[in-house]
Amino acid sequence: MIDRAAFLTYLKTHQHRFRRLPGVPRGGRHCLLSLGDACRMDRHTHRFVETYDGLIGFGLDRDTDEKTIICYLQKFSDDAVMAAIIKRLDDGEMIEVFDLINRLLRRHFTEAEYHRLFLKDK
Repeated sequence: MIDRAAFLTYLKTHQHRFRRLPGVPRGGRHCLLSLGDACRMDRHTHRFVETYDGLIGFGLDRDTDEKTIICYLQKFSDDAVMAAIIKRLDDGEMIEVFDLINRLLRRHFTEAEYHRLFLKDK
């Protein structure tokens, strides 16, 4: 279980990493995002891993690397895998995963893409 005081301290010292959500006042500590209906499974697809029959390996060429990353991420996000691993992750590992995903989203998506592709709210 994450210590609430430590988590709030982390949020305060790393607030520059978080997007300011529409409607959240500047300087607010509201870094938690309620996805509501955006987490409904009928809005998400993981079809690639079900249909890909090529090589899964890393380091051979860019195309194979890309397909391998897609397969790994889709397999990793499988409900059974998540249920098995989430309680085993320590606080630091959870922060690493959260920070990596958010860093990649901020670096490679526009605001519109973030809402349309990731949050699926537009």
